[in-house]
Amino acid sequence: MKNLAGYLYEESLPAGSTLTVAADSQGREFSARLVRLTGPRGDFRERSPWFGTEPVPGTEPVTNLRASQLTRAGSYAHTAPTPSILGEHGMSLMLWIWPGMLPTPGEATLLSQEWKSSGIQLALESSGHVVVHVWDGDERILIQSDGVVAARAWSAIAVTIDPRTGRIDLVVANRSELGALAVTPTHAPGTDIPGLPQESAPIVLGARRAGSGTGAEPEPEPVGIFNGKIDRPRVWGQAMSAAELADVVHGREALASPLAEWIFGAAPDTPAGAETGVDRSGNGNHLTLVNRPQVGVTGHLWTGDVIDFRQSPAEYSAVRLHSDDLSDAGWSPTFSMALPEALDSGVYAVELSCTAETGAVERDLIPVYVRPNVRHKPKADVLYLAPTLTYLAYGNDRQHATSDFGDMTESRPPGPYEDWIDANPQFGSSLYDPHPDGDGISYSASRRPLGNVRPDYVSWITGCPRHFSGDLAILSWLEHSGIDFDVATDHDLHREGVDLLADYPVVITGSHPEYVSRRMLDGLADYLSGPGRLMYLGGNGFYWVTGVSDDGSIEVRRGHAGTRVSETLPGEDVLAVSSEVGGLWRHRGRSPNELVGIGFAAQGWSGGAAYEVASGVPADIHRLVFGDLPAGTVFGGFGSLGGAAGDEVDRFDTRHGSPANTIVLASSQQFTDVFQPAVEDHLTITPGIGGSQNRDVRSDMTYLKHEGGGSVFSVGSISWTSCLPVNDFDNDIATVATNVLKAFVSGAL
Repeated sequence: MKNLAGYLYEESLPAGSTLTVAADSQGREFSARLVRLTGPRGDFRERSPWFGTEPVPGTEPVTNLRASQLTRAGSYAHTAPTPSILGEHGMSLMLWIWPGMLPTPGEATLLSQEWKSSGIQLALESSGHVVVHVWDGDERILIQSDGVVAARAWSAIAVTIDPRTGRIDLVVANRSELGALAVTPTHAPGTDIPGLPQESAPIVLGARRAGSGTGAEPEPEPVGIFNGKIDRPRVWGQAMSAAELADVVHGREALASPLAEWIFGAAPDTPAGAETGVDRSGNGNHLTLVNRPQVGVTGHLWTGDVIDFRQSPAEYSAVRLHSDDLSDAGWSPTFSMALPEALDSGVYAVELSCTAETGAVERDLIPVYVRPNVRHKPKADVLYLAPTLTYLAYGNDRQHATSDFGDMTESRPPGPYEDWIDANPQFGSSLYDPHPDGDGISYSASRRPLGNVRPDYVSWITGCPRHFSGDLAILSWLEHSGIDFDVATDHDLHREGVDLLADYPVVITGSHPEYVSRRMLDGLADYLSGPGRLMYLGGNGFYWVTGVSDDGSIEVRRGHAGTRVSETLPGEDVLAVSSEVGGLWRHRGRSPNELVGIGFAAQGWSGGAAYEVASGVPADIHRLVFGDLPAGTVFGGFGSLGGAAGDEVDRFDTRHGSPANTIVLASSQQFTDVFQPAVEDHLTITPGIGGSQNRDVRSDMTYLKHEGGGSVFSVGSISWTSCLPVNDFDNDIATVATNVLKAFVSGAL
């Protein structure tokens, strides 16, 4: 298993730019060079080399490098160094919690403030009891609540500590489904309470940072991270009476002003989706959120009458923390590398290499998309648009360990990627994996090592290259076609919109552009409202509403419909990043069918099918696409899954928005019941919906001419592109693709 990894601060840059690389070699010497990635020229199943590398003229390797990096996963929040919350007049605090799970084992911290050998901590135990720790050196007290909290329910926790009398009151109040509070007080009189330093230290919400000190030392690692929601935490700089504490628990205002009173996200006086915890006390003790915990989530005041944080911000003042959240690996830059000014646009890689103790050479190939430098070379006729949002959504997918699709998949033993990702939980997971509390992950970070966004990746679900590695087949086909092309990414389209596409006669997608932002859809729609021509060479595209943050990370909230691995909690469908309703674009009135003529129909990862040329295709279009192949010809019965139609497939369907003038060029032959339909197409459970009995389970290849003049050729299958390089591109799938490409470039189609 390799122990060498890295990532880029930016993965898409124009020629002439400088790459910044963060790498970790665990202290071993390594070197780096820039290489151009080349794609396959055969069938992966026949063990043809799937990718190659070529040196880049005008670049020099970087040698004698060493790097050791630390990645700290887990979300929490902290203030700047603040005077001790437990002063001579005591302290009180109150917060609401919704544990996604009870900690197993040990404790999960709700709030803490620590020095080198002293501190105070409010924590939740695996038993559901709440505990208060106060310590100074060897002197320590621990008070445990008599009441317990339940997982996935709201509870109020309140504490008051009076060092003058030694009194500690700890209240746990559980809210029933009907809204009533069941209050259980715990009273500890006459306790000898350790004194705490008066130096400043951060207040930490949802974790401990042992030995936080004044902040001059390196930031300590968070431990005991709470998995769940925290709502409206408040701290007072004096001890309350038992009656005052009870008033606070029941929602009545305290007599004293708080030292801090925090609200999150879309609360009344914060921007929608803001990644801060605002202190409303006026004392400026604002919280910094670490590793992007969720905001725009329901709080303890949520009634269910609204399901959008923009409509009732007071009901969405909570923050949700997870012990595996990761917004950025946080590695220091290791080295930089200049891209030559006249470098051709294309997909390259920064190749890291070192020698392991066994003598074997370890390497990591980090993709980089080089865009054209128009000062040295005019733009090409063709733009390949890499589906980087989808790569991120699947980034560090761990489903091999958690999912079982039975006969729908090509089973195979774990490979090098699975070994690597299992050994590196700190690098985060994909949007297809659960958090420790079982709920789905909503954010995927771009600045971290992504082991399955590599040219040598083999998918656990298909047993062959998929996503980035699979899309290398498109690049090799384009090179074989002899037609010059440039490359760009989803992120570029999100930033630049139609301006990115406007100068290109033809734009080509990857094999699975599933995740797209509103700006991307707007850009593509604007492009097709003119003379633009789009080749959609994939399946299940333009499906999920996706928010994109400024650093390139993405957010997806799946809602409660669609073919999905998880659901968002009730009331939490609106994305914090972009303040828009998540879920399927189809349910936002922007189905993929309207854009490209087809939309997601079915999926199955074993036993693909061939296509049959449709009858009734206008003669001129038939000739440009198929040449001499007559109607009824079966083609594409080969490739990694046994047929060009496979993996996830799309069909023409006017019920879902396919324009009536869409021309079906070919349709897949019948699938087996390995292929099952999209969940959103069935309102009730019925028999006979598998591929052997349901012709809605099919792939359609289509041509669509939009009213504004733009044209779309769609293939309706993820596995279609894996057939392109078979027999060194001497096959009917590559022929059809090349026919369409040339007709699009010339304007004949």
